[in-house]
Amino acid sequence: MKKQNLRILFLTGFCIVSLCLLQGMAGRAHKKEWEKTLGFTSEEGNTGAEMSLNQLYDTFSNAIDINAHILLNKLKKVSKSEEGSQEFTWGNYGHAIFFHWAFNDAPKNHKPLKEQLKKCKMSNSGYKTCLRLVDEEWNQRKSKCLKEVERCLGVDRETAAAIATLLHDIHILADYVGNTRTRPLALIKDLKQDLMTHGLQVLARGNPQHEADIKLVMDVDSSRHNKIIAEQLLENLSFFLPQCLSARCSESLLERGIRIQVKQVPARDAA
Repeated sequence: MKKQNLRILFLTGFCIVSLCLLQGMAGRAHKKEWEKTLGFTSEEGNTGAEMSLNQLYDTFSNAIDINAHILLNKLKKVSKSEEGSQEFTWGNYGHAIFFHWAFNDAPKNHKPLKEQLKKCKMSNSGYKTCLRLVDEEWNQRKSKCLKEVERCLGVDRETAAAIATLLHDIHILADYVGNTRTRPLALIKDLKQDLMTHGLQVLARGNPQHEADIKLVMDVDSSRHNKIIAEQLLENLSFFLPQCLSARCSESLLERGIRIQVKQVPARDAA
């Protein structure tokens, strides 16, 4: 009996450590993608700025990936409380059924979530209760992200909302590149619309050159595989997004020891 308990304890500990390591690896991968696409870097020797950027990235990673099981258990409780209904599960979607929608989209529009809720066969009241719980959790996470952008970068609220949109949606695009299971993720077309409407257009507003340039970000072959489309979108963002950010908020960032690395846009072949 003791040996069995020790084995269970060992396996549990191994799973926890493995999960932490995997989350850490995923977090580092997303950090590299953010650094590439936004161009943020701390001034040499400014450890405070480096720590602040790491805190910013951690906030977004946690908002998207951490503690989804807590919300899962809340929905389970609601579904189990109704006679004749089936217990809510996230099925084959995994934790990405939550928070992996476009930053400015409503959870109720996320198809994987709707599918799993409908399988429970709850009353309309139970269905709405579950959506309310998801909304409440998402709004808390979203608010924390917005406040963290303002704290770290010292930008106005409108700019903070645009940058938050980009940070979140870039994470989801990177998930398309780094994962084979992409069904739980926001649709590419929804991410493109969110990035453009609530992110790039806000940052480029008032600058005719940037307003023209950001249209090139979405210049991708939509007939390709989603992974290829996501890779191309991220590559395009890495050229045009730092330019918009530099023009919009470089002074605020410099006050906090953060620079924006702007890359030269490659020449395009003539049509």
